[in-house]
Amino acid sequence: MSIKLSIIIPCYNAEPYIYELLTHIQPQITKEIEVILIDDGSEVPVKADYEWLKLIRQRNAGISKARNKGLEMAKGELIWFIDADDLIADNAIETILDALKHKEFDYIDLSWKSLEDDRFIFRLYSDKDSLSNPSACTRVFKRSFIGNTRFPEKKDASEDEDFTRHLGIRNSKHICITEFMYYYRTETPGSNSKRFLNDERETKRIGYYFKRITKDMEYLIDEIKKEDEVNEVFVLTEKNDLPELAKYCQIWCPPKPLRVMESRGESNKFFSIIPRPIKTQVVLYRTEIDAIGGIETFIYSFCKQMSKYYDITVVCNSIAIEQLGRLVEICPVVKNNPSVPIFCDTLIVNSINEQIPRNISFKKSVQMVHCTKQNNWRVPQDRDVIVNVSQASKDSFGDEAKNGIVIHNLTVPERTHKALLLVSALRVGAEDKLGNDQRCIKFAHMLEQAGIEYMWLYFGNKPMRNAPENMIYGGLKQNIKPYIAKADYLVQLSGAEAFSYSLLESLELQTPVIVTPLEQNKDMGIIDGENAYIVPFEVEGFDVKKILKIPKFEYKHDNASIVKQWRDLLGNSKPTRKYKPKKEVEIETVKEYKDLQLGELMKIGTRRKMKYPRALELQNLGFIRIVE
Repeated sequence: MSIKLSIIIPCYNAEPYIYELLTHIQPQITKEIEVILIDDGSEVPVKADYEWLKLIRQRNAGISKARNKGLEMAKGELIWFIDADDLIADNAIETILDALKHKEFDYIDLSWKSLEDDRFIFRLYSDKDSLSNPSACTRVFKRSFIGNTRFPEKKDASEDEDFTRHLGIRNSKHICITEFMYYYRTETPGSNSKRFLNDERETKRIGYYFKRITKDMEYLIDEIKKEDEVNEVFVLTEKNDLPELAKYCQIWCPPKPLRVMESRGESNKFFSIIPRPIKTQVVLYRTEIDAIGGIETFIYSFCKQMSKYYDITVVCNSIAIEQLGRLVEICPVVKNNPSVPIFCDTLIVNSINEQIPRNISFKKSVQMVHCTKQNNWRVPQDRDVIVNVSQASKDSFGDEAKNGIVIHNLTVPERTHKALLLVSALRVGAEDKLGNDQRCIKFAHMLEQAGIEYMWLYFGNKPMRNAPENMIYGGLKQNIKPYIAKADYLVQLSGAEAFSYSLLESLELQTPVIVTPLEQNKDMGIIDGENAYIVPFEVEGFDVKKILKIPKFEYKHDNASIVKQWRDLLGNSKPTRKYKPKKEVEIETVKEYKDLQLGELMKIGTRRKMKYPRALELQNLGFIRIVE
């Protein structure tokens, strides 16, 4: 008996949907039916023991190659492509074969609807109706009508549109089945259509607009023909005098609104730009990056040390200009836009009270714990890895950090010069009972009472009230190492720290420190009388005359082993791109906007040179594209 219908099912990682589909097909199988399932390199191979099923396995090559493989094998008079995560009606095969007996046609349009809800539905009522969507799955084709036409193997999206357009279905004979025959899963996570519209595919949607396409614009034919090899192309126009264009693109005449990745041609109101996703190996995330702070120093030091091994992008909602200025010299800094997808291998979250933005996708999440447990602070338990910056930090959180690891903070060693003075970096108005600033003022009064001359330069978020005149406010500075190097001591009298950058930087510069008896001192190698003097939390009772004997010592922070710990965690790699912040690139405006920096209106099609960080930001916002 001859084969009447060949069903071709491409399948890639479609568990459990594929087995549900095969269960629906099984009762409808007759000797006139063949089912060809192409397992396109699924991570878990399809296992189906049906006599009527031809199961072909191949290395992952994409849906087009899988379908084309099925076409080469198919023997049926009719061809039906079914996606592995969809379903068909219980009487679908019988209904299709019945249509074959009674009517002449090139293909059949099938009524279809969504499995999840009624938002997506297309009901046909007679043979005069036709489907508006270009889907290959909601049509059944005569094999003789398909002929040598094949799916485009250079595209990784919009394959159906290309296939049905090259078949010329709009000018061919079709009939309709009015009952619902095909059921889409419109909410399947990570579906190809969703990834395409999120600009996660190599194939792009290119939009052209011209009020009128005249006969002397034949150059468009070659240009769009070339784009059509790898991209989905739309042309919007009020009138088209080049009918040949329809072979290589979709023409909307009259125009209507459309989301595209790139806009070309004349300025218009129809196109909205789909923001391009940001792709990187490592994302460092913090909601607000302040002018000063230990976390801010960690982010800077991490980027400085680790950017030689990984592509790193800093993502935040807001950032102090002082931090932005130094970070963009190392790596991209992105102010998060919830509508722009961000994809990374590893996401490093820098505060325990921060939620991960929904637009950031990652393979591994790392929660940094830069603090010791205070108040009701809790370590999120839904991260893949918890990294405490000290054993003291890990111990303070108990069971919350029991599966975590300790990686001490990185630094950026720099040579500098020394001078005699006391230096502090502190946050005025600390939350602990006495406060770093109040302890410092108390310590300064004790120095004065002991007749010890000093000059105390402190840096912080604001001046201290009632500070002695010898305590001089130095304002906000990102880099106070030159002052630490010249100092006799760095003074930090905190009530709580997990792993203080100021102390670490001071010890690296061989400048001794004056500190409170914190648990972190053990992690940092702070030893009373050798490289430090330890002052009680109450300050009172300490013999300030001790500090007249300045310790001499050697100290080296093991950055190399910490880098190795991070490399063990993140995986051995190297950057795949060269980030050149001072490089000028050529850009083209794809969406009209007012550029406040340039002080001009940027119209679509405008080209000019621009610094790479600025160009990258505008491209992420969808206003321009970087011309490769």
